[in-house]
Amino acid sequence: MLAERPDTQSTLVGQMTIFEGVRPIVLKARGPLMQFGMYLYKRGVVDAHDLVHAYELQDERRVPLGVLAIEHDLLAVRDVLSVLRVQSDLPNDRFGEIAVDLGLMTNRDVAELLMIQSDRRPSMGECLVELGILTPEKAAKELAAFRRERERGGAGKVHRVISRMPNDAMAKAAELTTAT
Repeated sequence: MLAERPDTQSTLVGQMTIFEGVRPIVLKARGPLMQFGMYLYKRGVVDAHDLVHAYELQDERRVPLGVLAIEHDLLAVRDVLSVLRVQSDLPNDRFGEIAVDLGLMTNRDVAELLMIQSDRRPSMGECLVELGILTPEKAAKELAAFRRERERGGAGKVHRVISRMPNDAMAKAAELTTAT
């Protein structure tokens, strides 16, 4: 991930961070340009409070990487405990990074477990239905509208901002984003 530039102003457009100023830089977008939850919020279907509760529920349901590693026979319980012991001293380091550093897993193992973890996470729509914020029918209708908008290029604001960047700034942005 690219470091933030303290000499510029940062703006969040959807889920893409754009740095404005003399040299605008497009940083790595996290997830789709606009996630379903933010789409619902911007349309007034849910409020910020509802969205936070749904994100919290998603987070609560995330299966820890150590559990997945045991389930998929990549680590033994003692190995997971070793990683957690190291992680207790290095709270900013991620479980997978520590497991790789200790030689217990490969980067590919971690990537596969992260995909499994992501697949097991309940969708935003499922969380909003479970919390009673949306009905299943309303969630399905909104998801269909969200997908239609994404297919039509619903992230137009981001594309317009990027397309107005000077050529030298575009080249620099491309150079920096490929250097990660």
